Amino acid sequence: MDYIKLAWSNFRFIIVNSDLLATKMSLAWASITWAIWAIIVSSPAHASFGSLYSFTRLAEVFPTANIWAWAGLFGLHGVSVLLCLLLRLRDKMIDMATSTLGVILWSCSAFIILISTLNDNTLPFGSAHWIIATMAWWVFIRDILMFIKHKPSI
Repeated sequence: MDYIKLAWSNFRFIIVNSDLLATKMSLAWASITWAIWAIIVSSPAHASFGSLYSFTRLAEVFPTANIWAWAGLFGLHGVSVLLCLLLRLRDKMIDMATSTLGVILWSCSAFIILISTLNDNTLPFGSAHWIIATMAWWVFIRDILMFIKHKPSI
């Protein structure tokens, strides 16, 4: 029973008292890299990559804008989180906006890629998306807790 109390105490410490700077930096670079990859894949020079079923499924969510909408949203998320970290912007509303955008983008893309790999005979490369989606949820929950406590997260 003492292990459960210790684990809960450590979990609360990690969620509430850690700064999550490395997690946020990882999310920022993952989003920027995802946006760049989506732009490369959608270019005419790499048309064979654009026929991947997972990217086709992602493009179906925004049918008029195609994969460029995903690239724009991931780019916006990555750059905004990176700027908040580098400029040390510590505002509750900015934290909530960036973490909400991140959790929506990474959860949706992980779920869509999971569906696409189940329907396609490709290797399931969505495992990294699930890890990053988990990181996005971690930051999101932390920002909600800090919003309730009226403290800006770092």
